[in-house]
Amino acid sequence: MNAFQLHSGIPSLGSPEPEDVYIFFSLMEDTLQRYNPQQLLDSAEEERFNKYRTEGKRNEFLFGRMFMKNLLGEILAMPADEVSFGINEHRRPYLPGQKLQFNLSHSFGGFALIISSQFQVGVDIEFRKRNISLEDGRHVFMPTEKISMAEKEDEAAKNEFLHRWTAKEAIYKAADEGTQLLFNEFELSFDPLEVHSHSQHLKQEVWELGHAYPHPDYLLAFAVQNPKRTPLNFYFHQILF
Repeated sequence: MNAFQLHSGIPSLGSPEPEDVYIFFSLMEDTLQRYNPQQLLDSAEEERFNKYRTEGKRNEFLFGRMFMKNLLGEILAMPADEVSFGINEHRRPYLPGQKLQFNLSHSFGGFALIISSQFQVGVDIEFRKRNISLEDGRHVFMPTEKISMAEKEDEAAKNEFLHRWTAKEAIYKAADEGTQLLFNEFELSFDPLEVHSHSQHLKQEVWELGHAYPHPDYLLAFAVQNPKRTPLNFYFHQILF
């Protein structure tokens, strides 16, 4: 797995080639203290921003939009404040009139963004120090997965839980099947990381999966729908705003 390259500010990026996948990581800063929401958000986003009742939630939303708009704007060669999102039927943002595929995830101040010019992609990031109980995954994991984790000591079980959880989240987001795909209808095996599907909504042979540690406190998983098994290039960037 390639290591994350640290960038102070936005790296100079062109539009990814068909075989390229960009993965970005950043730690959230207090964007409410540095940015005026009206400079970053369109009217629909500002309405959503104002519905959040806590400053923490508003900060997360604003940083997520800043993160996406700055990086996508660099790729599209346009100012960040001109990047405008539509919302699809699954309530996920997309770029009208653009082929770029992207997905955002955040957890306890860590943000991850995956971008491809051709493939459906998904990413999930989790804070490794969060409190976890195997009971949290009772509706997520298949029986064989639960047994595998139950047989391990606490730290090893927690590590396996996070690896399975993040990969399933990334697959679910890249599948873009809305509520049709259930987490407990597919399972994962490791070394190599592969998906085994028991659902008509998920074809197991099309996936390119991986994990990475962008920071000692975070684990991320990425998923790419790659039915033709095109050799892919992954580029990892850590961003400091």
